[in-house]
Amino acid sequence: MTKEWVSLDWLLTRYKSRGVTFTNVLAFEFMAVNHQDWWDGVPADMFSTITFYNVGVSAEPDSKYNPWNLLRALAEPDDFVVIKLDIDTPAIENTLIDQLLADKQVRLRATTA
Repeated sequence: MTKEWVSLDWLLTRYKSRGVTFTNVLAFEFMAVNHQDWWDGVPADMFSTITFYNVGVSAEPDSKYNPWNLLRALAEPDDFVVIKLDIDTPAIENTLIDQLLADKQVRLRATTA
């Protein structure tokens, strides 16, 4: 199991222990990883639900690597969405949080009532 998978595994395991499973998991990793090793760490029952992007996210609003653009495209306002934002680059993290707070369409998909 790669160190990049450990963090995601921890999150998914915690939710699974509470009866929550996900239909889609989008994972970004900036550092280049050995894809075979990364995918070997993914349990068989999770394989079809994960999309792995081995690129860094972008805080540029129009970037295809901006996670909020994916969220807008893939999630509906009534979907249960969990966001684990751990980029280790405060300028990008803070900008993405500001975008989340400022964009009603993103907030509707990223929060539950």
